[in-house]
Amino acid sequence: MKRRLIALLLGGLVSTMTMVVASPPAQAAVPYSGPGFDACTAPSTSTMSAWLASPYRSLGIYIGGANRACGDGNLSASWVSTVEGMGWRLAPLYVGLQAPCVDQQGLATIDPAQASIQGTQAADDAVLRAQNFGLGAGTPIYFDMEAYAAGCSADVLAFVNAWTVELHAKNYLSGIYGSASSAIVDEASVYGTAGQVDDIWFARWNNVPNIYGEPYVSNTKWTNRQRIHQFLNSQDQTFGGVTINIDLDTSDGGFAGICGGQAPTCSTPIQAHYAQLGGAGSFLGAPVGAEVWLSDGVGKYQSFANGYIYWSPFTGAHEIHGSILSLYAATGFERGPLGYPITDAAKTADGSGRYNHFQNGSIYWSPATGTYEVHGSIRSKYGSLGWEQSFLGFPTSSTLVTATQSGRYNLFQGGAIYWSAATDAHEVHGSIRDKWASLGWELGFLGYPVTDAAKTAAGTGRYNHFQGGSIYWSPASGTHEVHGAIRDEWAARDWEQGLLGFPVSDTLLTARADGRYSAFQGGAIYWSPVSGAHEVHGPIFDKWASLGWELGPMGYPTADQAGVGDGVGQFGQFQNGSIYWTAQGGAAEVHGAIWNTYLGGGGPGSSLGYPTGDPIATTFGAQSNFQHGTIVWCRFSGATVVNGSC
Repeated sequence: MKRRLIALLLGGLVSTMTMVVASPPAQAAVPYSGPGFDACTAPSTSTMSAWLASPYRSLGIYIGGANRACGDGNLSASWVSTVEGMGWRLAPLYVGLQAPCVDQQGLATIDPAQASIQGTQAADDAVLRAQNFGLGAGTPIYFDMEAYAAGCSADVLAFVNAWTVELHAKNYLSGIYGSASSAIVDEASVYGTAGQVDDIWFARWNNVPNIYGEPYVSNTKWTNRQRIHQFLNSQDQTFGGVTINIDLDTSDGGFAGICGGQAPTCSTPIQAHYAQLGGAGSFLGAPVGAEVWLSDGVGKYQSFANGYIYWSPFTGAHEIHGSILSLYAATGFERGPLGYPITDAAKTADGSGRYNHFQNGSIYWSPATGTYEVHGSIRSKYGSLGWEQSFLGFPTSSTLVTATQSGRYNLFQGGAIYWSAATDAHEVHGSIRDKWASLGWELGFLGYPVTDAAKTAAGTGRYNHFQGGSIYWSPASGTHEVHGAIRDEWAARDWEQGLLGFPVSDTLLTARADGRYSAFQGGAIYWSPVSGAHEVHGPIFDKWASLGWELGPMGYPTADQAGVGDGVGQFGQFQNGSIYWTAQGGAAEVHGAIWNTYLGGGGPGSSLGYPTGDPIATTFGAQSNFQHGTIVWCRFSGATVVNGSC
């Protein structure tokens, strides 16, 4: 063969090596674009069958080499034939002599004086191993060159050049697997010369499945479906009930395999999907450009007369068209919040609209509502409720920032979904939503919703809890909010299931403007900073109301209404007195000095019993009558007399 000397400037050192012009292989490799993996040993055929449930369709297999860590195991010509028939693409790896300056210890290394000879020998052995496993001419064989330090690049290049020449002579393709920052950088330095490899498999564990946009190799090199990227290492994954420890790859490169049958097409994924949709005769029309790799280096797209097809390794190829495409463009395409499409444009369940789902969101369209996007946690909530088939219907806004800048929301035909980092996403609809809106949405004292609208325990009403309170609705009571200490008191008394029932008013300012109250079906809860929050109900509540509420002589309640220890009556305690009730005597109040004397003497448990009426004004003061006596208050002396007179 023709030989020539090439001087390479590597790391500031000039080295000379003999380069051999490589003749082309007999045939091209089978291309595959999509996710894949590699494992130390070839999994069993039953495992490969189970893993058809995975998104992967390519596998790196180690076929030999002086530094190979794992044996043949399941690997055989029969195994290769079986798994290729299942649709798997195979990337043979040969782990031969490593760089003299390899980072790992204990490995057999290249002799710089014999680099070309050893490269040729490695290729010869790799071909024999490949043929032993039924991997014939045209197969790419990837030399596994582990990461190495500076100082021996010339030796590695001489070895790989000879490897490439010999593989081509035997009608095989030459590939290299290696660290992006060592082997791949060095191979890129001789790209375009007779010594370049056909395919590269670069290891950079950045957890991004990109093919292009690499800092170590230009986008202009190895562009004809000649790249594999190992982007994550040593992951346990389970599919079909079987767990394997794998390294993750994303591919747009050459493999061993077949086209047709269960195997993926040898067309690009975009070409295959376009054909599946009907090609130029479909709604997409004719192509108006070539396939273009996107700026993230992960996926690509192709434009057509009436739409686009997008592809990435882990989302597949999907079309977008019409107003959904227009909105997708407005959000920033795949660079925006939605990411790549994961479905084609599809009809909604009732046929009245269309949608595309994306990695992080969805775009919906209907004639009645227009085109809007929903993403993130709001989309997850929308999906959990049944999408457009639920009571929410189609979106009527895209996902927007709230006025507080602390959250997001979408409006829908039948309600809204609000999200914040503190509360997550929750829906609000109907009259509860209207009430919340009237109170200032999330800007009001209620803040964001912390629950969805839910049925009450008895199923007779609905409610939403919010950061600062609750809104309840029932057909009988209407829609009202409750918040603060009054809400806490109501909750302690079993919400609407308690004796108070549903609220029939919002939480309002009292007439004295120094407290608040909420009215309920069965009573009320009043609060002031001095007295706290307490409930009053029934005849005692009615009596207190007749006396002027908190404006009257009693003031605010200071305790919840309770039963008297004798089991006969009930009482409500207030700032300046008490109201007592029995079934026989009804409700009567006692206040002031008479109240103090009554309580001091034991109240209803004393010999006086229960009051039989409200206090009566007399010439000398006031008098309260009880079941078994009286208490008189004397205006001039301020004294109280039990069962006597002033």
